[in-house]
Amino acid sequence: MDTLAGLLGESARRRPSAPAVIDQPGRSAWSGLDGTAQDAAGFAARVRRLAGFLANLPLDPGATIGIVLPNGSEAWLSLLAAQAAGLTPCMLDVTWNAADLSAAVERADIRAVVTQGILGPDRPAATVTFVAAGFLRLRFLLGFGPGLPRGVTSLDAIVADAGRGGALAADGRREVVTVVRAEGPPRLVRHSVLGLISNAAAFLTEARVRPGDRILTFLPPDDLAGLATGGIAALAADAALEAHGAFESRALLAALDRPEPVHLVVPGWIAPLLAEARIADRVRSMTLVHQAPTRLAPVAALRGHVVDVVSLGETALLASARDAGRPGIALPPAGGHVEALVRPDGRLRIRGAGATGAPGPDGWLDTPFRVGPGAARLVDFLPET
Repeated sequence: MDTLAGLLGESARRRPSAPAVIDQPGRSAWSGLDGTAQDAAGFAARVRRLAGFLANLPLDPGATIGIVLPNGSEAWLSLLAAQAAGLTPCMLDVTWNAADLSAAVERADIRAVVTQGILGPDRPAATVTFVAAGFLRLRFLLGFGPGLPRGVTSLDAIVADAGRGGALAADGRREVVTVVRAEGPPRLVRHSVLGLISNAAAFLTEARVRPGDRILTFLPPDDLAGLATGGIAALAADAALEAHGAFESRALLAALDRPEPVHLVVPGWIAPLLAEARIADRVRSMTLVHQAPTRLAPVAALRGHVVDVVSLGETALLASARDAGRPGIALPPAGGHVEALVRPDGRLRIRGAGATGAPGPDGWLDTPFRVGPGAARLVDFLPET
């Protein structure tokens, strides 16, 4: 299956009453949106309703729709619905300021945006409205929750209306766009659904996620790491996705009190905090996601099944379980979704279905990273010099 809508449709048919998406407990305090748990059949129905609405907008097939949302069910709902409607979802960082968002909208030629009214002290929909004033081609502003300014169409009633619907398109769009904002103009990265699933598979294998488990992630779905270790992984594994848009210790502990086996996915820098809270005793696995260049460091008090995922920009993910608590990334095996090779000078090369980019004549893609010495496990990911 090479479409996300198709994966969701299959999951809803196989396990209609199984949990699919769970929102962060207490999120209404910072978003105005209630936290809900949706089973596979109910979530698929919401995707169909939103997809039907988006498909009826006067947009060209394949037009790019920006998704400016924090981690939560609405972000994954919007991504799946956009693809099922024949549009190309472009995942954008909800914390960007108006200047960064304007640059991304222009670079990606975004024609519609889905956002929300309130995000703590910020007002994403108001920022999007300000940006839209400078782009005549950005015609449709859509949003969730309270606090939407004039000119932004509320989607809450649309996705809740049981009278809307239709079949999920098995031939929907087969790519998701992310935007890299660094020095210079923004750079678009087009991820194929196959590539996203391949990167998700590497994480799922190392974390040992099983059907019916729960993936609890703090990573927003605005880059490869957040997509592949979050909703894409949950779809591929028939697991439930619990999306937390803000790190709150009480909300996390409340979520961990539930009986379903849980796999925690967090940014790597949070590891010392989790070690102090003895989180490892309450999860089936803990995945630490690092952005290269990085140096993986041990955390003495971190126990349990720990997985390191290193994101090579938007190119690929490398995943490896820690051996006796020691951090490091093992070279992926030949024939896998992502293969890695270290040249004699330490430069890291990759290839496979999970690798995004233009490979050389030999099929290998050079990355801008080199690794420290060590044959079996790669510990240091350093910028090329």
